[in-house]
Amino acid sequence: MKRRFWKEDYRLGIDELDEDHIAICDIMERFVDAAGKGPDNPDVKAIFRELHGMLDEHFKTEQRYLSKTPIPEDDLRNHIDGHLDVLYTFEHEFSKWEEAPEGTAPSGDLSKVCTWVWTELARADMEIGRRLRALREGA
Repeated sequence: MKRRFWKEDYRLGIDELDEDHIAICDIMERFVDAAGKGPDNPDVKAIFRELHGMLDEHFKTEQRYLSKTPIPEDDLRNHIDGHLDVLYTFEHEFSKWEEAPEGTAPSGDLSKVCTWVWTELARADMEIGRRLRALREGA
């Protein structure tokens, strides 16, 4: 399978989080493929729910993990706020797509939304990973 989202360069070195990221990317691949078949594809909603659930669970796992690290509380709060922004944007864009009248082209490109979601996640998590490595090396 050609990967649009996951690259080995994204590894944080935190197995649980890396495994979640790979799973999220795999679900996104399936979601984009299903969405490309049109809004009437019954797989789209099921895969969306799976992806949404995985993102939500991953964010909770990541928040638990990060709360046990020396990341400053303001930075952790900003990171968590980013999670909420990602979920809101994803839900909002999917609802526009889902509500398109039958037989009409949906508003928005879910492939682009997935790319944005993953770009935001990867950017924020890579930054947190760099900071954690620096804190460990400085300790």
